Amino acid sequence: MQTQLADVAQDEVSTLLRALAEQSEEYAFVFINAKGELVWWNDAAQTLFGSTREQVIGKHSSLIFTSEDKQRGIPQLEMSIALSDALAQDDRWHARADGSRFWSSGAMVALRNAKGELIGFGKLIRDRTKLKEQLELFREEARVAREMENNQKVGIATLAHEMRNVLAVFTHGIKLLRDEGATAERRQQLLDLMDEQTVLVNRLTEDLLDISRIGVGKLQLQVSEVILQEILEHTLAGASRRANDKSVQLQLLMPSAPIKIKGDLARLSQVVGNLLDNAIKYTPSGGRVWVKLTTEDPEAVIHVQDEGIGIPADMLSKIFDLFTQVETPASRQGLGIGLALVKELVSLHGGSVQARSSGEGKGSEFTVRLPM
Repeated sequence: MQTQLADVAQDEVSTLLRALAEQSEEYAFVFINAKGELVWWNDAAQTLFGSTREQVIGKHSSLIFTSEDKQRGIPQLEMSIALSDALAQDDRWHARADGSRFWSSGAMVALRNAKGELIGFGKLIRDRTKLKEQLELFREEARVAREMENNQKVGIATLAHEMRNVLAVFTHGIKLLRDEGATAERRQQLLDLMDEQTVLVNRLTEDLLDISRIGVGKLQLQVSEVILQEILEHTLAGASRRANDKSVQLQLLMPSAPIKIKGDLARLSQVVGNLLDNAIKYTPSGGRVWVKLTTEDPEAVIHVQDEGIGIPADMLSKIFDLFTQVETPASRQGLGIGLALVKELVSLHGGSVQARSSGEGKGSEFTVRLPM
């Protein structure tokens, strides 16, 4: 009687296991004989691998592995681990019939009869491609966060260094101004230098404050109708001295008919000024900087192009990030504030800005697009 009950229970379990394998929608059940050949898989496996049972029966189970894993001997390794009565469990890429791949979590066990003889292997697989993509996204976000944190540390250190240089100028200047033996010419030179440093510090401070205001949504545009030609002419006039000091030629190209947009006059001047300052700073003596204005309906387009150090290809996608600096063979250039502010101000105007460069030493071009 007990034997009969055991047989009935075993039949019931077998029926339940088969129903589980056949009706499972998320888990692929794969059965392999002792030779490593596929003998059956469920509907979920058919969907996952893109092949019917009839198409795979009798074929070696390695066909579901990627070519790289086949070369590494992973299919044989899985069976060896399972044969040692250990669970062969791993996460890996698997191959579909059409050549595409999916990321899976899987486990393989050796199946034995009542005498302990090997009769085959059972493999359970679940598609985890979406989870893999999410993990990769989290890793990339973490990498970007670490990079931004590092850029901020470097930017703050560079800022502190620049401020120390400014203080050194003032300390030295005050000392010499108190020297009764200093000539009037020397005193004037010191005053001019201190004045330049004051302008530099003031502009840097304002840029930092603007970035912080934008970050908390407290920077409001004073919008009115502006003529872009007037902004460009005024900004270039203000930059002419810096360009002359470096022997950099400025060239302004724009249409005669006024191009009018709705915008903040001061902030748009700041955008062009920052781009122009960058262009002059990175252009060697004797080089040229072009500022071009045109329209591409429904946008006004400003190009600032230079013959400077250029931008490495791997920097183009992050050049507008705060405290991101262009690296040259000699040093890191700039504080990485101006371009971040340009992007934010242009965005507040409903526009966009892009950077383009053919590589190091081949100049750069920044393009600002503003809705008309």
